Amino acid sequence: MDLICVGDVMLDVRVDAGELARGGDVHGRVALQPGGTSA
Repeated sequence: MDLICVGDVMLDVRVDAGELARGGDVHGRVALQPGGTSA
């Protein structure tokens, strides 16, 4: 799944960097937090 942010959003999505693998599936914990930084 690709994530594209345009303008401001109501949630920040965070995935621990150690869980990201180039060209593969991401298995791990995804945190959704109130935010709106989108930057």
